[in-house]
Amino acid sequence: MALIEKMQIQGIRSYPPHDSAVIEFQTPLTLIVGKNGTGKTADNMKTSKKSCAEIQKVFRDRQLEKNTDTVCEKECKHWHMRREQKKEKKIVTKSLDGVIMKISPNGEKESINSRCTDLSKEIVSRLGVPMSVLENVIFCHQEDANWPLSEGKILKQKFDSIFAATKYIQALECIRNLRKDQVQLVKDYNRDLVHLTQKKDKAQEIQSDLCRAQGQLQTTKDQLKKIVSAMQPIECQLEQLNSVSEEVFKREKELGTLEATKEHLKKNALQLRNNISNLFEGELSELEKKRAEFSGTLQVKQKSLIGLQTMISGFETDIKKLNETRANLDKEHGKLQQEAQTHSVLVAERDNFIKKISSKLDLSGFNEDTFTPECADQFLQKLKDLFQSIVSEGKKSRSNYESQLNTLEEEIKNCEKEINGIEGAVNEKQSIINNNLVKIRRIENDLGSLSSTATRLQSLESQSKTVKEELDEYKQSVDSNTINKDIERLKIKKKEADAKLAKLKQEQSMIYQQSKAQNNVESFLKDQVSKRDNIEALLNTHLPKLESLFGFKKVPPKEDLKKELYTYIKKKESEVKNERQKHFEVAQRLAGFESNQKTIINQLKEKELEFQKKEKEVYNVCKDNNYSTYKDSIQQKIEKISNSLVEMGAFEKIYQKYISKLQQENSQEKGCPLCHREFKNTKEVKNLIEELSCKLESVPKKRLQNEKLIEEEKNLHKKLESLIPIKASLDNLIIEIPKLKSNLANLNKEIENEKNKLVELDEKFKIAEGDEKKARSMEIDISKINDYISDLKELDTKIERERINLVGIMPGRTLQSIADAVNDAESEVGNFSKNINVQEQVLLDYQKKTNILETKFNNLHAEKWSKKVKCPVNF
Repeated sequence: MALIEKMQIQGIRSYPPHDSAVIEFQTPLTLIVGKNGTGKTADNMKTSKKSCAEIQKVFRDRQLEKNTDTVCEKECKHWHMRREQKKEKKIVTKSLDGVIMKISPNGEKESINSRCTDLSKEIVSRLGVPMSVLENVIFCHQEDANWPLSEGKILKQKFDSIFAATKYIQALECIRNLRKDQVQLVKDYNRDLVHLTQKKDKAQEIQSDLCRAQGQLQTTKDQLKKIVSAMQPIECQLEQLNSVSEEVFKREKELGTLEATKEHLKKNALQLRNNISNLFEGELSELEKKRAEFSGTLQVKQKSLIGLQTMISGFETDIKKLNETRANLDKEHGKLQQEAQTHSVLVAERDNFIKKISSKLDLSGFNEDTFTPECADQFLQKLKDLFQSIVSEGKKSRSNYESQLNTLEEEIKNCEKEINGIEGAVNEKQSIINNNLVKIRRIENDLGSLSSTATRLQSLESQSKTVKEELDEYKQSVDSNTINKDIERLKIKKKEADAKLAKLKQEQSMIYQQSKAQNNVESFLKDQVSKRDNIEALLNTHLPKLESLFGFKKVPPKEDLKKELYTYIKKKESEVKNERQKHFEVAQRLAGFESNQKTIINQLKEKELEFQKKEKEVYNVCKDNNYSTYKDSIQQKIEKISNSLVEMGAFEKIYQKYISKLQQENSQEKGCPLCHREFKNTKEVKNLIEELSCKLESVPKKRLQNEKLIEEEKNLHKKLESLIPIKASLDNLIIEIPKLKSNLANLNKEIENEKNKLVELDEKFKIAEGDEKKARSMEIDISKINDYISDLKELDTKIERERINLVGIMPGRTLQSIADAVNDAESEVGNFSKNINVQEQVLLDYQKKTNILETKFNNLHAEKWSKKVKCPVNF
């Protein structure tokens, strides 16, 4: 609650200007009692005006004190009011610097100047009572005490201002809107709360599941470590046993293959020995001779076979070339047939066209169904001649038409010229007629008005004399030269007063700028301190991160921090980009290697399956025998059997011939036809014949066996011949499969290297990305620091600029003294301008009146002379 303890009054109403009166207000109520004129109402008014920060309108008259000015002063505990003085013609109020002084319970004094704040608002806020309550309730004048009985509109305005109805309504509206917004906000929060509770419960469940899973994972990891540690010696033993078992398996496999080859060789040897029908029992040298002879015949046969094969291949190439030429000829034949068809269609269209055109143009000799090329050329020639004749006729008609058109245009131009000349003559005649009619009408009007002009001239003469006399009298009564001299003199004085006023205003603005500059300097210094504190706080918060990024004791200075951070971010961005690109390239290479690995594995599987299949086919025919040796043995068997068959046929014929010779009558006497030995008796001959016949009887059976055997061997040889491409592909697969396995091993190594590279690149990428994120998290604050530094620089420049404004003011000059001098100069300038306006108004009235009289005289004189000119006969 605000209280007014004391009030000091001086120079207002009945209070003298030299002695001050002090009134102390008692709590809770003070009654001021006295006779009429002692100042009770003045005290109430002064308290009201002071509390409401208004200027006092009634002062003590300076004539009572016989002084040029009156000092009036009011103080209300800690108030210092304005000084007012009265001059000869008007009252001028000059306000000094108002000051509010606040004394705390500790005795400390705090003052507020009028340049710092609005004292009117400050007083009302310190009292804690609205201005409308102070004016209309607490300090209500006795003459205005009946305001509750005033008109409705005024009464409503006062009640609204006392009770702050508009503010109350606005506050209610604000509260209503705020309540509506808060209710809507509560609804939104409740809606969000439901979703958030659901999400929270779900998150708690997930968190519990995660904790449980992490615990299980940790236990399983521990168990796995124990199992791995226990398995390590067992794995070492297993590896040793595996290596031993592999060695044993290899040795057993080699032993089995060797035994199988041994048995196979034994079987082959037995079969070969059994298959030899005529076993050569001679010496090896003889056998070598026979083999050399047979190999020579075989080479000759092979050479002849090669020559035949080359001839066959030449014939095949010739057949291919002939087939190609035949195909090309067939194509050309088809093209020519198609062209012939199109040509026949075009010829038919040409014949139809010739018929149509000849019927339209009445050309004779072209009524046949078909036309030869000579007829067609004749038709084209006739058409060209007809076209040339038509073109020449058109050119002739066009030239004739253009000549006729030129002649017609010249005739039209001549006609237009004649028409224009006739129209001009007609217009001239019409204008002459119109002018003559106007002159006739004017003469008739002049003849009518001649009768009234005589009387009018007499009246104009008398009026012009009176106006001339009046004008002369008015010019003698007013002296315009003296008025102009007074105006010039006043203007010179006003110019001097304006210069003085401008100088004072400039000084006033300089003092105001000085106070403003001082306040600005103080506020700028405060801003500098706050900005430096903000910079230090931000640097302290981000110093560990900066040291981790730039290194310990390598953090750049504050001015270059933003630039260095931006360069660091760009560097890290490029590093992240490069690492991402490298990661992408390595991943691409790894994907390519893996795809190649898959393709190689698939190819290897296909090749192995194909190898197994073809090996099975070869095994079904050759069993455990080698293909080439087995094929050679079969070929040798066939040759041997065929040779034995030949030998058997030869021996059969020899034996038959030998038996026939032995069966002759004198065979005993002649002896043996081969060795020429003599037989002792016929019995011996018969025994020989029986023995030879027995051998001949066994020959057909052996021949059949050999033929059957040679057929089987030939079939087997055909099968072996059909296996030649399979055996070639098997040989290729035997070469390709190890190559694919070696390529697969190399690819596995490359894939392992690329995976290691990927792991390294991931680590580098994570490190670079983490540094970039760390730098980006500081980017906003570092930019703020940079802004603060630039603001500090701007504040330094502003402070220097404001300190420049503080220099150049005369010492001992206050704002109040300059304001008084400005008011005096303004009043002086106002007086001069007022006097100049009065003199200029007098001169303007004089000029207006003289102009009116002169114009009136001139008008009368002109009218008189116009009348004289109109009727010169009467004068």
